[in-house]
Amino acid sequence: AINLLDRAGQGDLDVLLIAGSNPADTLPGAVNVAAKLKQAKCVVALADEHNETTACADLVLPIHHPLESWGDLRSWDGTASIVQPLIETCLRPRSRPRFTRGNPAIPALHWAGS
Repeated sequence: AINLLDRAGQGDLDVLLIAGSNPADTLPGAVNVAAKLKQAKCVVALADEHNETTACADLVLPIHHPLESWGDLRSWDGTASIVQPLIETCLRPRSRPRFTRGNPAIPALHWAGS
């Protein structure tokens, strides 16, 4: 991740896509993520909330919050289970894409016309 940020800060990448993470907050301060993101040509962040990384992004696309998502999990004893949304989705596309709501790329794919 640090090598990728270095390349983005030097202008070697046309677009840096950051999905569901906040490297400007989670990486050590010595990495100087915010400065590198501001030097990058184009930073696109997919996030469920505003954070330090989205503040440095050129474009922010919302993704579903974990409480809005379907999913599955396996407990410590091996029992499989289904996770249902606890809240109704805040994103209301005009037509519903044919993907599961847990996929973070859905809003981006929908807006791109896929």
